[in-house]
Amino acid sequence: MDIVESVTSSWKIIARSKARSFLTMLGIVIGVMAVIIVMSVGAGAQSLIINQVKSLGSNLVVVLPGNSGKDGPPASALGIVVTTLNYGDGQEILKNGCKCIKSLAMYVTGNDTITAGDNIENNNYTGTTASYIDVEDTQVEFGRFFSEDEEKGVSRVAVLGSGIKDKLFGTEDAVGKRIRIGKTNFNVMGVMKQRGVSGFQNQDDQMFVPISTAQKLLLGIDHINYIRMKVDNADDVNGAVDSVEQVLRDRHNIGTGEVDDFSVRSMAQGLSAISSITDALKFFLV
Repeated sequence: MDIVESVTSSWKIIARSKARSFLTMLGIVIGVMAVIIVMSVGAGAQSLIINQVKSLGSNLVVVLPGNSGKDGPPASALGIVVTTLNYGDGQEILKNGCKCIKSLAMYVTGNDTITAGDNIENNNYTGTTASYIDVEDTQVEFGRFFSEDEEKGVSRVAVLGSGIKDKLFGTEDAVGKRIRIGKTNFNVMGVMKQRGVSGFQNQDDQMFVPISTAQKLLLGIDHINYIRMKVDNADDVNGAVDSVEQVLRDRHNIGTGEVDDFSVRSMAQGLSAISSITDALKFFLV
């Protein structure tokens, strides 16, 4: 059978089963379109994620509790509570770590009912150090951020993001007013400058209290969730990572060949891991 006869025969078969042929072709078209859409959405999501991470800064180094292996996510990132980092770890890094570390902040996080007069909001809060302003490269618009003395003194003071301030106080001046986090009263001492969305989070909905206050009065813990530090420039990041790893291994008495109980990640490593994960997700979706 030559090619002309093959085409003619095929056309006759198609003509005899028009409905079935139409549905078959429609299925093929839909399948191709679905693959194109999935790939486009996957690429768009990957770009969004990477751009959000980049917005945090290329000269940041993060320490998380728990070991993650080479490229996997730390246990804490999977929702597992790991308590291997504490306030002293951050102080030790500042004291004996790489001199290229410009500033360092420590963090704990929680969620509770926030009350201001008759206004009630359920909101996340961050317990952090006075150095937060430098590490996150942000500013206070009204009032001020809490000091190192207030941080260490378990002071009941709070700084509000502009968004949560508007929810609690509207157009009123919030500085000097009182709020309640859970059952604990706090004095508002500052309102942050508007920042918008960064790192997948609306920064304007955040609120901050001294890390010691969050640990002792709100959360009842003595560990921290993570450490974030800013390095002088991106060229020093790898040296900072190596330095932090050595400081923490010494402090945690981790011997040669033993597994770390922490994870140190640079922004470049984070971007690489994110790209690998999103590429894998696109593969499985298709």
